[in-house]
Amino acid sequence: MGNKFKIVLFLIFGISTNAYCCLIATQERIIPIGTSENCLIGIEIISNRYGGGDYGETAVWNYKFTLKGFNEDYSEFLIEELSFEKVIKNNNLENILKNKINIALQICNDLTDFEVFEPKEITFCDFQKNCSVLKLIESAGQLKFRTINEKKNHQIHYLSENYTGEIAKQYKEYFKAHFDSSDIIGTDLKISSIRQYENSSYKLLIFHLGTGQEPEEVETGKLRKKEYKFDREFKTIEDVIFIEPILHHGAGFDYFKMDKK
Repeated sequence: MGNKFKIVLFLIFGISTNAYCCLIATQERIIPIGTSENCLIGIEIISNRYGGGDYGETAVWNYKFTLKGFNEDYSEFLIEELSFEKVIKNNNLENILKNKINIALQICNDLTDFEVFEPKEITFCDFQKNCSVLKLIESAGQLKFRTINEKKNHQIHYLSENYTGEIAKQYKEYFKAHFDSSDIIGTDLKISSIRQYENSSYKLLIFHLGTGQEPEEVETGKLRKKEYKFDREFKTIEDVIFIEPILHHGAGFDYFKMDKK
């Protein structure tokens, strides 16, 4: 009887562990709000997914929300800690994000020269390296990007060892665990969402870079990837809230390029 009981416990624990591990993923996002004194103002989201429920079978998230300013040199400054929330289910994410945007807008009204962003276009690259808006390039031993209307390659500062913020920190840990030290950091990253915003002074391009395990059909070439548009009408920043696509065992983060008009 004792041995049977141990076997049952082992099977239950094994199933729970497998479910938990299969759901593990991380994302860092920036939800743009507007600009103030030549800086991007946005909500930084640091999140991780794991298995909840009795056997770890339900995907749930922990989210840390912080209102921050992002300088031209990609340094950051704290405006206000918003909240840290646990065990969030996927179907609750969009409502929570919209609530945080409304809170952030109220805080931003007190910032100097604050001007809200207006969303202009949203596309999804379906985890490819080359899309209609931008492409990823490996150059001089670094992963860089280039927009379609430029010839200049741009660095991804969040991948630098000199960057000490939270964005891409979990990805860099993922990379060290899965790749050789001689590999170019970011070589596995591909483009997910691409968002474009404007106000009277600035144009903002913000995009999500992700990695993870893709379906076998992609690896064998049987499944073709296709870029697609955001499928809902939008007029305000609250309208463009969505759950960022993520690969199996995925890790990803947002990056941005902001230019004066």
